[in-house]
Amino acid sequence: MQKECTEDEGGIPGPPLEGRDYYIDTLSQNLVFTAAYLEKRGSCCGMGCRHCPYEPRHGGSQAKLMRTSTQS
Repeated sequence: MQKECTEDEGGIPGPPLEGRDYYIDTLSQNLVFTAAYLEKRGSCCGMGCRHCPYEPRHGGSQAKLMRTSTQS
């Protein structure tokens, strides 16, 4: 039985899984990462992600997390 790869030994997220970490937009056929996955990455990539959880949105390395998934 194969073990699910969620993180490597350094704590870096493993390969993203469809349905949990991303979905395919039905109109554009683009891969869209979830806010939870982008938060797990640890920093903003600055590429204009639809569900970017950082402020200012799409601010790259200067952006800070707006909220955590554990906050209500």
